[in-house]
Amino acid sequence: MFQVAFPSGDTTSVTLPARFNKLLYVKRGGYLIVETSEEAAASGVAVTGFVVAVLYDDDVKGLKKSGEWYVAWPVLANTYK
Repeated sequence: MFQVAFPSGDTTSVTLPARFNKLLYVKRGGYLIVETSEEAAASGVAVTGFVVAVLYDDDVKGLKKSGEWYVAWPVLANTYK
């Protein structure tokens, strides 16, 4: 289970699908692409989504270079490191 923060400042818990449990490593302050459920968040469930992808350093550099990087993310990353 991971605690994630969104650019809006909201936080939630997400889980990693079982098929990736021993295959992926996520470092603190790293970037994840998650899919959340509005129904789960509204009902008060602790885990409101799951990890879709992990962005590694090379992925982040590529997104920044191509101009597709969301500007608010670096500010949040520095907050949680």
